[in-house]
Amino acid sequence: MNLDDARRKRIEANVVSSGWQMDANQTPINAVRFWLYSISPETGVRVAAQLSAEMYRDMQSGGGAFKRLKDTGIPPNELLRQAIENFDANSQRTVESQQGLMLVLAYFSICTQTWARLDPLSMVEGIHFVISDWAVKTGELILRPIAMYSDLPLTTDEMGECVATLLNMHLARAPDQAPNGF
Repeated sequence: MNLDDARRKRIEANVVSSGWQMDANQTPINAVRFWLYSISPETGVRVAAQLSAEMYRDMQSGGGAFKRLKDTGIPPNELLRQAIENFDANSQRTVESQQGLMLVLAYFSICTQTWARLDPLSMVEGIHFVISDWAVKTGELILRPIAMYSDLPLTTDEMGECVATLLNMHLARAPDQAPNGF
Protein backbone atom coordinates (compact mmCIF):
# COMPACT_ATOMS: atom_id res chain seq x y z
CA MET A 1 0.00 0.00 0.00
CA ASN A 2 1.44 3.39 -0.96
CA LEU A 3 1.27 6.58 1.10
CA ASP A 4 -1.70 8.02 -0.86
CA ASP A 5 -3.74 4.84 -0.31
CA ALA A 6 -2.86 4.82 3.39
CA ARG A 7 -3.98 8.48 3.74
CA ARG A 8 -7.23 7.77 1.89
CA LYS A 9 -8.03 4.76 4.09
CA ARG A 10 -7.29 6.74 7.26
CA ILE A 11 -9.49 9.64 6.12
CA GLU A 12 -12.30 7.25 5.18
CA ALA A 13 -12.04 5.61 8.62
CA ASN A 14 -12.25 9.06 10.29
CA VAL A 15 -15.31 9.97 8.20
CA VAL A 16 -17.03 6.73 9.20
CA SER A 17 -16.03 7.03 12.87
CA SER A 18 -17.39 10.59 13.05
CA GLY A 19 -20.85 9.01 13.02
CA TRP A 20 -22.09 11.31 10.31
CA GLN A 21 -25.34 10.58 8.48
CA MET A 22 -27.37 12.82 6.18
CA ASP A 23 -30.20 14.14 8.33
CA ALA A 24 -33.41 14.14 6.30
CA ASN A 25 -34.97 16.54 8.82
CA GLN A 26 -32.47 19.24 7.86
CA THR A 27 -33.15 19.13 4.13
CA PRO A 28 -34.96 22.36 3.24
CA ILE A 29 -38.37 22.08 1.61
CA ASN A 30 -37.20 24.23 -1.30
CA ALA A 31 -33.82 22.49 -1.69
CA VAL A 32 -31.59 22.83 -4.72
CA ARG A 33 -29.08 20.25 -5.95
CA PHE A 34 -26.19 21.87 -4.08
CA TRP A 35 -24.59 20.27 -1.02
CA LEU A 36 -22.03 21.88 1.26
CA TYR A 37 -19.69 19.87 3.49
CA SER A 38 -17.09 20.58 6.18
CA ILE A 39 -14.77 17.60 6.54
CA SER A 40 -11.53 17.31 8.49
CA PRO A 41 -9.15 14.49 7.53
CA GLU A 42 -8.37 14.22 11.24
CA THR A 43 -11.87 14.05 12.74
CA GLY A 44 -14.26 13.36 9.87
CA VAL A 45 -17.46 15.15 8.89
CA ARG A 46 -18.29 18.26 10.88
CA VAL A 47 -21.44 19.32 8.98
CA ALA A 48 -23.09 18.55 5.67
CA ALA A 49 -26.32 19.88 4.21
CA GLN A 50 -28.30 20.43 1.08
CA LEU A 51 -28.93 24.13 0.54
CA SER A 52 -32.20 25.96 0.12
CA ALA A 53 -32.97 27.84 -3.08
CA GLU A 54 -32.87 31.11 -1.12
CA MET A 55 -29.39 30.48 0.27
CA TYR A 56 -28.09 29.37 -3.12
CA ARG A 57 -29.52 32.53 -4.78
CA ASP A 58 -27.86 34.67 -2.10
CA MET A 59 -24.57 32.85 -2.73
CA GLN A 60 -24.82 33.64 -6.42
CA SER A 61 -25.75 37.29 -5.91
CA GLY A 62 -23.62 37.97 -2.83
CA GLY A 63 -26.70 39.43 -1.15
CA GLY A 64 -28.43 38.87 2.17
CA ALA A 65 -26.24 37.49 4.95
CA PHE A 66 -23.30 37.21 2.54
CA LYS A 67 -23.25 40.97 2.04
CA ARG A 68 -23.31 41.47 5.81
CA LEU A 69 -20.38 39.05 6.22
CA LYS A 70 -18.44 40.86 3.50
CA ASP A 71 -19.18 44.22 5.10
CA THR A 72 -17.45 43.10 8.32
CA GLY A 73 -14.14 43.49 6.51
CA ILE A 74 -12.87 40.24 8.04
CA PRO A 75 -11.24 37.99 5.39
CA PRO A 76 -13.38 34.93 4.56
CA ASN A 77 -10.66 32.48 5.61
CA GLU A 78 -10.38 34.17 9.03
CA LEU A 79 -14.18 34.11 9.50
CA LEU A 80 -14.18 30.40 8.70
CA ARG A 81 -11.25 29.65 11.01
CA GLN A 82 -13.10 31.41 13.85
CA ALA A 83 -16.37 29.62 13.05
CA ILE A 84 -14.66 26.21 13.00
CA GLU A 85 -12.84 26.88 16.28
CA ASN A 86 -16.11 27.99 17.93
CA PHE A 87 -18.06 25.05 16.52
CA ASP A 88 -15.44 22.49 17.56
CA ALA A 89 -15.09 24.00 21.05
CA ASN A 90 -18.85 23.68 21.68
CA SER A 91 -19.75 20.14 22.73
CA GLN A 92 -23.45 20.89 22.18
CA ARG A 93 -24.11 20.53 18.44
CA THR A 94 -27.40 22.32 17.85
CA VAL A 95 -29.26 23.06 14.64
CA GLU A 96 -28.44 26.74 15.23
CA SER A 97 -24.70 26.10 15.58
CA GLN A 98 -24.73 23.94 12.45
CA GLN A 99 -26.63 26.61 10.50
CA GLY A 100 -24.20 29.29 11.66
CA LEU A 101 -21.22 27.23 10.50
CA MET A 102 -22.97 26.44 7.19
CA LEU A 103 -23.49 30.16 6.55
CA VAL A 104 -19.78 30.93 7.02
CA LEU A 105 -18.83 27.85 4.95
CA ALA A 106 -21.06 29.12 2.15
CA TYR A 107 -19.52 32.60 2.38
CA PHE A 108 -16.00 31.17 2.26
CA SER A 109 -17.06 29.03 -0.72
CA ILE A 110 -18.19 31.95 -2.87
CA CYS A 111 -14.85 33.69 -2.27
CA THR A 112 -12.78 30.83 -3.74
CA GLN A 113 -11.44 30.16 -7.22
CA THR A 114 -13.16 26.77 -7.04
CA TRP A 115 -16.55 28.54 -6.86
CA ALA A 116 -15.64 30.76 -9.81
CA ARG A 117 -14.89 27.68 -11.93
CA LEU A 118 -18.09 25.75 -11.18
CA ASP A 119 -20.42 24.89 -14.02
CA PRO A 120 -23.88 26.46 -13.62
CA LEU A 121 -26.21 24.31 -11.53
CA SER A 122 -28.62 24.20 -14.47
CA MET A 123 -25.94 22.42 -16.54
CA VAL A 124 -25.01 19.66 -14.05
CA GLU A 125 -26.82 16.99 -12.07
CA GLY A 126 -25.78 18.49 -8.73
CA ILE A 127 -22.82 20.16 -7.01
CA HIS A 128 -21.00 18.98 -3.90
CA PHE A 129 -18.75 21.68 -2.45
CA VAL A 130 -16.40 20.25 0.17
CA ILE A 131 -14.24 22.41 2.41
CA SER A 132 -11.57 20.49 4.24
CA ASP A 133 -9.47 21.85 7.07
CA TRP A 134 -6.54 20.55 9.05
CA ALA A 135 -4.02 21.85 11.56
CA VAL A 136 -0.31 21.66 10.74
CA LYS A 137 2.78 21.57 12.98
CA THR A 138 3.04 25.37 13.05
CA GLY A 139 -0.50 25.61 14.45
CA GLU A 140 -1.87 27.08 11.21
CA LEU A 141 -5.28 25.84 10.06
CA ILE A 142 -5.23 24.97 6.36
CA LEU A 143 -8.56 25.48 4.52
CA ARG A 144 -9.01 23.94 1.06
CA PRO A 145 -12.09 23.57 -1.17
CA ILE A 146 -12.91 20.97 -3.78
CA ALA A 147 -16.08 20.41 -5.82
CA MET A 148 -17.67 17.34 -7.37
CA TYR A 149 -20.72 16.84 -9.58
CA SER A 150 -23.36 14.25 -8.66
CA ASP A 151 -27.12 14.15 -8.20
CA LEU A 152 -27.06 12.28 -4.86
CA PRO A 153 -25.48 13.04 -1.48
CA LEU A 154 -21.91 11.78 -1.21
CA THR A 155 -21.38 8.43 0.48
CA THR A 156 -18.82 8.14 3.26
CA ASP A 157 -16.44 6.43 0.81
CA GLU A 158 -16.86 9.28 -1.69
CA MET A 159 -16.25 11.84 1.06
CA GLY A 160 -13.08 10.06 2.14
CA GLU A 161 -11.85 9.79 -1.43
CA CYS A 162 -12.66 13.44 -2.10
CA VAL A 163 -10.75 14.70 0.96
CA ALA A 164 -7.83 12.33 0.26
CA THR A 165 -7.61 13.66 -3.31
CA LEU A 166 -7.68 17.23 -2.03
CA LEU A 167 -5.05 16.51 0.61
CA ASN A 168 -2.76 14.77 -1.90
CA MET A 169 -3.06 17.70 -4.34
CA HIS A 170 -2.21 20.14 -1.56
CA LEU A 171 0.74 18.09 -0.28
CA ALA A 172 2.16 17.86 -3.80
CA ARG A 173 2.59 21.67 -3.64
CA ALA A 174 3.28 22.03 0.09
CA PRO A 175 4.66 18.76 1.54
CA ASP A 176 5.39 20.43 4.90
CA GLN A 177 1.66 21.11 5.46
CA ALA A 178 0.46 17.59 6.27
CA PRO A 179 -2.23 17.30 8.94
CA ASN A 180 -0.89 16.74 12.44
CA GLY A 181 -0.56 13.02 13.03
CA PHE A 182 -0.48 12.12 9.31
